[in-house]
Amino acid sequence: MAEPEPEAELAAVMHTPPGFIGNLDAEQAAALGELRALAAPELSSDAGQRLSALLRGDDYVLVRFLRATGFVVPYAHRVLQKCLDWRAAQGLFFDDPGRQQLFARIEPMFTAGYHRYTTRGEPVELWRIGQIWPHEMLEQFSQEEIEHIWFHHLERSLHAQRDVAAGLGWEGGTAGLVLVMDLQGMGKRHLAPRVLKLVSGLFGIGQKMYPENVNRIIVCNAPALFELGFSAVKPALHENTIAKISVVSSANTEALAEMLGGLHRLPTFLGGTDSDCRIGHGEVDEWQVVGAGACRTETLRVPAADADGARQAVVCFRSRSFGARVAVFRRAAGGEGERASVKELQLYQSHACPQRLALPLGAEACVLEIEFDNSDSWMTALEMTCEATVEAA
Repeated sequence: MAEPEPEAELAAVMHTPPGFIGNLDAEQAAALGELRALAAPELSSDAGQRLSALLRGDDYVLVRFLRATGFVVPYAHRVLQKCLDWRAAQGLFFDDPGRQQLFARIEPMFTAGYHRYTTRGEPVELWRIGQIWPHEMLEQFSQEEIEHIWFHHLERSLHAQRDVAAGLGWEGGTAGLVLVMDLQGMGKRHLAPRVLKLVSGLFGIGQKMYPENVNRIIVCNAPALFELGFSAVKPALHENTIAKISVVSSANTEALAEMLGGLHRLPTFLGGTDSDCRIGHGEVDEWQVVGAGACRTETLRVPAADADGARQAVVCFRSRSFGARVAVFRRAAGGEGERASVKELQLYQSHACPQRLALPLGAEACVLEIEFDNSDSWMTALEMTCEATVEAA
């Protein structure tokens, strides 16, 4: 008999914790019945029906709000009313094209995503804070746009919880998230007053309008300066949220592996053996150094096309330096003769996220030369890397 897949092993040992559908005590069940009758008008509204569809049914919505308020029915009803009024005013629905377009624009800089789920059926939302450059985001997006991106991200979290619960056949409904914040590489850029103010506001929205969306918050690889940032954000956090936070200065590999069901489910950058995690920009084995006042050239030999159809050269740049200059030239296939300039660009954002350049190609063979220019700097070396491929256009 074949051994079960790890996912099947986890599903077999999962159980419904107290306070969820399927494991309510008599007092909690009575509170659910009372709130069900009291909140019927709200749940029949368009906003109520949409939220119910996301959380797999009315009772799952009600139990989430009851858990957030200690199963105090009048309080839970008020919080539910405010939440649904807010959702209606914002016009929240996951397939909003405007918010989807905004999220698509910021996604290369947004080093966060979902990585598997815990042994309790909670999706794991993983943030690689050290790879986020807040100032660059704020240069490209207004505060209003970032708020709408945040709304879209929070809606994604509800979808992630619903999909995991449905996939596992878990009767408890949607379990809430585990938020893992990897602070490796965190720096002073994350502590700018404008950044901390924005983060406080976004967290405030998440707490008030998405109650019980997060079960646990695990902060790992926390540097000493984390305390400065946390002290600025802490006043915006509810005491229940603060109680869910645990902070460690290491990767906390053993505890994270136990939570996920083994090292094979933990990403390599957190000390596990799962190399399939695609959150963040990946690791660079070796940076190419361009000395101060120097240039460096990389060569891509492009063979003649062996089939009809348009094709292009795709070059992805990353750097540890701000404002790197790059030029692309084309030569004949033998690498001889004059070279023709194809493209020149300034990589203002390549330290924040990889920048992609697509260059149309003809059918003939040629040589592309990618030149990193650091001739204007007489004190600072340039650290760069690039990957160039030929693919169908």
